[in-house]
Amino acid sequence: MKQLKTLLLTAVMAALLATGASAAETVKAFSDVPESHWAHSAIMTMVQGGLFNGTTEPVNGVGTFEPDAPMTRAQFVTVLTRLLYAQRIEPAVNPGKWWQANYETALKTGLLHDAELDGGALDLPMQRQEAAMVLVRAAQAKGFPQRLAPVEVIADYESVAESYRAYVRTCFALGILQGVDAQGSFQPEGQLTRAQAATVIYRLVDGASRRPLPEHETEFVNTAGVPVGENLTTIAGQLVETESERPERKTNKLNMAQKKLNSFLEEVYGLQFFESGIAADEETEGVLARLIRHEEDGRLGLEVFGWRGDYNTTPEQSMMLNVVLEAMVYLSGDAEVGYALWSWKDSANVNGMSNSASFGLEDLEEQTAQEEQGESTEDRGSFCITMNGVEIEMVNTDDRATQYYFGNV
Repeated sequence: MKQLKTLLLTAVMAALLATGASAAETVKAFSDVPESHWAHSAIMTMVQGGLFNGTTEPVNGVGTFEPDAPMTRAQFVTVLTRLLYAQRIEPAVNPGKWWQANYETALKTGLLHDAELDGGALDLPMQRQEAAMVLVRAAQAKGFPQRLAPVEVIADYESVAESYRAYVRTCFALGILQGVDAQGSFQPEGQLTRAQAATVIYRLVDGASRRPLPEHETEFVNTAGVPVGENLTTIAGQLVETESERPERKTNKLNMAQKKLNSFLEEVYGLQFFESGIAADEETEGVLARLIRHEEDGRLGLEVFGWRGDYNTTPEQSMMLNVVLEAMVYLSGDAEVGYALWSWKDSANVNGMSNSASFGLEDLEEQTAQEEQGESTEDRGSFCITMNGVEIEMVNTDDRATQYYFGNV
């Protein structure tokens, strides 16, 4: 067992070092973190991986870590950007604070938003509910499937600030940050200690250390972390693309594109594109959509056979619609374009064309005006819309399916 544990830590270390963080080779131990300490393995792995540092200069390889000291917001954000975006950290645009470059990286990548953490007051201690928010976004960046724990398992759920509740439920479900006692008390405004911070970030890279709730006891949520059944249109355009996790789109071969996209979809949703449509496996009857190629120029495309009629979506429908969303992002090569197209299609189908011209896609105002004047736009055969230099050719087929082909203007 000890040998297995050593091999596990070695593998995790290799993954951490691959992020570009430099290893603190001179630290061999901490006087305040003995091997019997509950967080010893996580702390030493994080330190040896170059993500955490000790609090004093080591003497003969022994330093101090102060495991019970509060973890500041700046320290927490810095460690996560080192883990996720080491190659994207650039000199700060507004230098001053030691953590400014990491903070700006967190803003650019969507790990944080401008107004959060009191507008960037990072020298304050990190609250547990704040940590949950950042951890969930980090988990999304790493491609974790998103699920919600039932509120009943969180003893003090009502004391969690409303804006953090979905994040806390997701952390419980994924087994990243859970309760502090047998009753499941979360202590949302409690300060995260350095030992706790090392442990929860360690769980992002070491699946064996997580304690996720059984899948049947949780709810699936879509890629934006919103519970199924809610209006996905209001959040589709706000999703954050993670370039390092999404597959490349530029390929002329449908089977190559399908393989790359499906490896991502299967991990996150348990669904893939097959010849018959979206399904869990080849034996299952596919429905809703399939990947296609343009007959003339070979461009990759998506054929959608149906859509929901209202926002009362079942979990199965919600997952399939999210797969369609992922495909639109992938095929367009531009997150904003993919989300805008998906949002427009959803709004047009549920609300009608009169509410669908405000998603940034060109040519929609003309199309909306035609419909309002009683002219049918569904029988136009094909027409193109553009956004951000991406051209989308839309073709209405005889069987009422819609084909979308993506290219450059």
